[in-house]
Amino acid sequence: MYRTRSRMSYAFPIGSRYCAMGKVGTLTRQEASEQRVVGMMVGRELDRSAFSAPENLGDVLLDVRNLSGERFRDVSFQLRRGEILGFSGLVGAGRSEVARAIFGADPHTAGEILFDGRAVRFRSPQDAIRAGVAMVQEDRKVLSLFMNMTINDNMTLAELPFMHHGITSDRTERQLSEKMVRQLDIRLASLEDPVSSLSGGNQQKTVLGRWLATHPKLLILDEPTHGVDVGAKSGDLRLDSQPRQRGHGCHVDLIGIA
Repeated sequence: MYRTRSRMSYAFPIGSRYCAMGKVGTLTRQEASEQRVVGMMVGRELDRSAFSAPENLGDVLLDVRNLSGERFRDVSFQLRRGEILGFSGLVGAGRSEVARAIFGADPHTAGEILFDGRAVRFRSPQDAIRAGVAMVQEDRKVLSLFMNMTINDNMTLAELPFMHHGITSDRTERQLSEKMVRQLDIRLASLEDPVSSLSGGNQQKTVLGRWLATHPKLLILDEPTHGVDVGAKSGDLRLDSQPRQRGHGCHVDLIGIA
């Protein structure tokens, strides 16, 4: 028996029957397709046609030249406005480290970063946020969420320093959280519940909502679907493309293991 909730491509070459646990239905190899099994798992058919590549790209927003750090060397690429750029590689290849260096979370030892037409060297994530850069980290429970704090507090954390020069109110915070909950379709009982009460997919949406609330020019996503089931993964990927479609900014998606 092979059990999986997300790596469907691993199961199909070796299975003879496929059963969606907790749902009604078992399929033989002849009857099964990845689309059909996933539909049984999540209780609906996923619309993959919703994902599309951008048609019209703007000028260069991010220009990384020969960037080097502790676990990467001579990395160069450009990102244009409206573009989604994907990085992939083996574990330890330096994908996350490149992202953290751009975001100012880790230092880089050589190279140059040009953002929005000027050379930058962010000394901290706070510098990057001020410039319009946001980042969803890979391990949300360790690096992004405060699991014992409320959903509301987690949602507004990145925006608080920029609310009326640091002065805010419970009402302002709640309005911002409610807006993100509606926009991202976060399923919850109350904003005052701890964020640990949410499912993995809704926790990830909470992190995404936190950063979308800052209206970033550049959004870096490091493994944005890590640890969520296949249904939530489809929803997260659709949400990841929305800021580009709305003109809020661009994404660098650092996802995938090659």
